[in-house]
Amino acid sequence: MLTLAGVAWAEDPLPRPLTHDAAVAYALSHNPELKRVTQQVAEQEGVLLEASAQRQPSATGAVAYGYTEKSLFEKFPGFSDFPLPDQNAWQVRISLRQRVYSGGAVEGRVRSAKARLEAARSSVSAAVNQTVFLVEREYFGVLLAREQIEVRKQALQVLEAELAQAKVRRQAGTGSDFDVLRAEVAVANARPALIRAENSYRAQQDALRAELGAEVASTEGDQTDLDVQGVLTIPPVTVRLPQAIEAARARRPELMAGASLIAAAHEDRTVAEAGRKPQVSITGGYEVRKASYPASWGETLNGFTIGAQVDYPIFDGHATDARVRQAAAREAQAVSARETVGLRIDLEVRDAHRALTEASQLLESADKVVVEATESLRLARARLAAGTATQLDVLSAQAALTEARSNLAQAQHDYALGAARLRRAVGTATPID
Repeated sequence: MLTLAGVAWAEDPLPRPLTHDAAVAYALSHNPELKRVTQQVAEQEGVLLEASAQRQPSATGAVAYGYTEKSLFEKFPGFSDFPLPDQNAWQVRISLRQRVYSGGAVEGRVRSAKARLEAARSSVSAAVNQTVFLVEREYFGVLLAREQIEVRKQALQVLEAELAQAKVRRQAGTGSDFDVLRAEVAVANARPALIRAENSYRAQQDALRAELGAEVASTEGDQTDLDVQGVLTIPPVTVRLPQAIEAARARRPELMAGASLIAAAHEDRTVAEAGRKPQVSITGGYEVRKASYPASWGETLNGFTIGAQVDYPIFDGHATDARVRQAAAREAQAVSARETVGLRIDLEVRDAHRALTEASQLLESADKVVVEATESLRLARARLAAGTATQLDVLSAQAALTEARSNLAQAQHDYALGAARLRRAVGTATPID
């Protein structure tokens, strides 16, 4: 379990080049949502400290001072025959109280706070898994956008070369103005796709920057390039569905958090039931005081006090019964909530495993299509040079190769993202064995 409480969140610049591992590490230290969830751990630590404090004795101090005008004593019947009391009266008291028996309320609050602290820590682990997945999603998106730029550039270069060849053939008398015009149209149609790919690349980098929790420095201006390094190709992932579901049930922090919340709700019920039991405390203290008219006028008195106090509820209008019912209902809700999370996690694993299997099949098919499309373009060019094919054959073959390369990049992206989604569904930020 990864706990980030107490981390000093640094405002560091993004590492360059930005690799996969560097991006994940940076996000774990800077992602604002992860920071927020981490503070919940600190909050629950405070709750536990507060609950534990009820086990310790409490001490209070009090100071009182009073001043009385002489006229009030002089006008009092019978005071004229005695010395006037002291006008100044004061009291200093220190009291101690130790709870001896609370009917299980104090211990229940401590156990409940500990369980909620564990739930908060599990929530941090879940947030870590989610952050890693979101970073990987945007990271692979950047790589896909960059690959699409290369695909479009290569296609444009081939079309521009074909346009140059069409002009040469026209000058040699073996081509026509129509061939040149058709080649120019093909080049013009290829440029918007490249522009859109370049814009998508910039937008994808901005999305990655947001998930990393990195702000654009004022000195960067409109600069968005993150110098992302990496390739879409990842090692094959082989995991059976039953194995994945079993791993998710053992690893998912959300299930661990749910179990902790059930335990906390059970302890809250114990606390509520303690309202039917007596509360026993031992009290003691020390007092120093000087009254206006003690046995000897103006004399200072001091001494210790000690005692015991027992509070036993007789009738509270059924308020305790109501609190017990509320606590029991919250416990039942916690149980149902965990069951719901378990079903949702099973569905997530099944969907992720199904998507990864589909992506694997599409990737295998896309690889073969690129090989075939590359060979088709080579043959079309050779036939055009031999005079047995037309320019349209070459342009069609190039369009097919561009589509095949684009589909291959998309398939590689989907497979890499599918593996990341399955890791997130299983509940681990590391590759699945």
